[in-house]
Amino acid sequence: MMWTYLALVTLPVADSLGYGTWQPYAASQPLTKVACSDGANGLITRWHYTDLSQMFPYVTAISGLNWNSPECGKCFKLTDVASKNSIFVTVIDAVPATPGYDMHYNIAEDAFKKLFGDAGVQAGHGELNFEEADFHSCQGNKGAASEVSATSLASYPSPPSLSYATWQPYTANLPLTKVACSDGANGLITRWHYTDLSQMFPYVTAISGLSWNSPKCGVCFKLTDVASKNSITVTVIDSVPAPPSGYDMHFNIAQPAFHTLFGDAGVQAGHGEFTYTEVPASECHGNKGPSSIDSLLSMVKRPLISYSSPLALSYATWQPYTANLPLTKVACSNGANGLITRWHYTELSPMFPYVTAINGLSWNSPQCGKCFKLTDVTSKNSISVTVIDAVPATPGYDMHFNIAQPAFHTLFGDAGIQAGHGELTFEETDFHNCQGNKGTSSSAEFLI
Repeated sequence: MMWTYLALVTLPVADSLGYGTWQPYAASQPLTKVACSDGANGLITRWHYTDLSQMFPYVTAISGLNWNSPECGKCFKLTDVASKNSIFVTVIDAVPATPGYDMHYNIAEDAFKKLFGDAGVQAGHGELNFEEADFHSCQGNKGAASEVSATSLASYPSPPSLSYATWQPYTANLPLTKVACSDGANGLITRWHYTDLSQMFPYVTAISGLSWNSPKCGVCFKLTDVASKNSITVTVIDSVPAPPSGYDMHFNIAQPAFHTLFGDAGVQAGHGEFTYTEVPASECHGNKGPSSIDSLLSMVKRPLISYSSPLALSYATWQPYTANLPLTKVACSNGANGLITRWHYTELSPMFPYVTAINGLSWNSPQCGKCFKLTDVTSKNSISVTVIDAVPATPGYDMHFNIAQPAFHTLFGDAGIQAGHGELTFEETDFHNCQGNKGTSSSAEFLI
């Protein structure tokens, strides 16, 4: 059984307004250093490329993309709004969104110069129209993959890849709701029915390039210290920022396991170098391996998300969303899980003002459209809101909700608006409790 989004991903049409910046990509830059690396949709997997040379300089990062995104390898025609110059570029990486624009393109400098000229390079940015184009229009673009075998879904850089290690004070009783590999179809709560790290502890690690519900969750790696040749095996449970320049990956390992690998000197230094290879799940303590396809399919038939237990403490801010804001401007736009696709909405009006952004969400996330009951810690006022967008996390809180201003005012009052933030407890609730919320899609909408 294969999963595909080919008929469901429809990016904004011609003349959509985008924001362009430039990035000093190099032809020799390894694909392991960008978001469209491996995984079923990665360019290492699909096109067997190792660096950017075949496509260079006509490559770009786009907003709303993450590791293994179906958007990897898409070909876009970009047209300078002012000069009407055009170029064609292939999507290879991710960049943050830019408010007020449909998309943000972060383009290799040479291609950016061809589009915007010397003045554009000096300014550092420009406005462009964009439309998806046939892959033949993009240099070195091989188009969509015909089929990817199941064994290629997690094909990391060939051994021995050099990596950077740090340690993290994870504990055996840390709830899985506190890490990236929590719920969702690929989460360890869902797949293995674990609630904390105890079954795998201390042989757990965070890795760079991972996001919530990533297929990399639960992968087992063998790590070998470059100096001592000591080895351990660890299970992926969380995310960590990218490594310093010169390393393929960053592993942030539970301290006792890090100590086993690098010894007292390593713990004191706080970091170490090692090589890594992916190994069978059976070699990792407490690792139950990948789910069967039947269990993955069954996830479509029940809610994928079970957040922190009711009354989890969260941080709230407000956002000046408007009823007529197009859904193309938020993360829950199109794709299989987007609200344009699932509910046939075009703007926020059916749900407004009871809409919110949450942290840990990306384009086409299964969290889109979830309904949450939010309760002010102080006043005990409550509202129910639908998830439509993404916002950065806030340290010290389970979640960050960035709520449409009128709904935020209903929850926190004038004092809350003036302060700009508040504390709340939250719990997932039935979709009928949220204005304009049509609930989850049937399984037929996910499979084609």
